[in-house]
Amino acid sequence: MRLEIKKIGISLKPYPHVFVAVEWTREKLKRFIYLFSGITVTLTLFSISFAFDFFELQHLLYAFIIQLIFETNPFFSDFTIAIVTNIAEKQKIAIDENYYQKVYTKYAFGLGWYVHFSIWITFIYVLITLKNNFIV
Repeated sequence: MRLEIKKIGISLKPYPHVFVAVEWTREKLKRFIYLFSGITVTLTLFSISFAFDFFELQHLLYAFIIQLIFETNPFFSDFTIAIVTNIAEKQKIAIDENYYQKVYTKYAFGLGWYVHFSIWITFIYVLITLKNNFIV
């Protein structure tokens, strides 16, 4: 995709996580591929583990559940970044960190955010129900 890597590191805000910062692209497809590659890999590994019954290893199941909850949350995730940058891009303004924060502040706790939050809570419920089916 020829995205220039600007920085790789660990951030403590809003919660501890590893990150890779790249030169941001205006091309939606490249941006979405970059943002959703992590969740795609996680879901692929989760599906393989599910298909081949690796969840007898309870720690693996717990790790996947925690990872999926973090990767899909409405507070700070690649989904939120994609939604907010998409909103900002429609306004035809260069997206820098300050502008992103302004758009995020307008998005947070709005209708779209509550839809995301509701889907996220439902997803957590499904994951917990799934966990209860595997752990005796």
